[in-house]
Amino acid sequence: MIRNLPNLEYPLGALESGYRRQHLRQDIRQCILVGTIWLLPNFLFLYIDYLLYGNQPVFFALAGYRLFLTASTIATGLLLSRARTPEIYDRMVFIGITVILGCVFMTNHNQASLQIHTMGLDFLIILSIYLMVPVRLANKIIPCVGFSLFNIFDHVLAAMPLAAPILTMMVLSFIMANLLGIWASSHFYSYRRQQYEAQVRAYELRKDLIQNALVDQLTGVSNRRHFFQLAEAEFERYKRYKRPFALLMIDLDHFKYVNDQFGHPVGDKILRDLADTINRCRRDTDTFGRLGGEEFALLLPETTLSGATDIAVRLRRACHGMVLPDSNSRRITISIGVTQIRSDDPNFDAVLARADATLYRAKNNGRDRVEVA
Repeated sequence: MIRNLPNLEYPLGALESGYRRQHLRQDIRQCILVGTIWLLPNFLFLYIDYLLYGNQPVFFALAGYRLFLTASTIATGLLLSRARTPEIYDRMVFIGITVILGCVFMTNHNQASLQIHTMGLDFLIILSIYLMVPVRLANKIIPCVGFSLFNIFDHVLAAMPLAAPILTMMVLSFIMANLLGIWASSHFYSYRRQQYEAQVRAYELRKDLIQNALVDQLTGVSNRRHFFQLAEAEFERYKRYKRPFALLMIDLDHFKYVNDQFGHPVGDKILRDLADTINRCRRDTDTFGRLGGEEFALLLPETTLSGATDIAVRLRRACHGMVLPDSNSRRITISIGVTQIRSDDPNFDAVLARADATLYRAKNNGRDRVEVA
């Protein structure tokens, strides 16, 4: 049965660690709350023990167990509040449950004649552990089943055992308490796992949708829409703070020849290689996007025209390390048009149009060059 417990708990595989960590603080607070509730009747029972036994030795034995139970519960709560990993939490909760149930068993053992009247509390404790203590199911089954067996055998082996009908009722009640607790615990915490899994899947789906909406699927850089959103934001920043920015328009030379000669898969690979090369050379603050086909744009915040020109020259030279397949001599080259924001530009489209015209001038002047406007 213990071997099949993971199936009852609805394990999440790779998501299990994230699930346990996300719920760790909540589980700790819940355990401390349950322990606090357990302590409240414990002090009342201490007074009831005094009324029943007065100053007899059995009262002092019971008082010792109840005080040890109180100290153990408080210590477990304090240690749990410092737990930082689910593994440490599991061990602490297992030890705490075992010690608490051990103290309850010893109080039952010392007042066996009254257990038939307090048996319902034992079943309530077992059910509360299964339902209210969030921990791995095995960490609850082992102490609860052990507690049940110890109580049963304690009465079977007693000098004055309970009558057979009463003992049978006790055995059946412990069996029912454990089976119902296992069933309820597995269903409740499995449902919580399913909720977590659904939330993670929904988050991943939203992230994928956002990624698809903002990122060019071939090269992994910003797509046209996202690039223009960021560029418009940079233009608004220029209007407000007058901080300069520059724009590079980049185009692969003879890309149609590459597609016709080597096929579109090779052309796609070259586009990805170009994007990777520029990504390695650009600054973290720069915005890089694919505007369509073999045309890319690089937005350079806080950059003057001369600084942007230096960057464009470095990018052009970096691309010389790319060669066509099956050709060690034919290099991949790019043409770049460079411009800077001007005070009379009414919008970002004006900057883009100027950079685009500059790019085509580079194409017309022989390609593999940088032109500045």
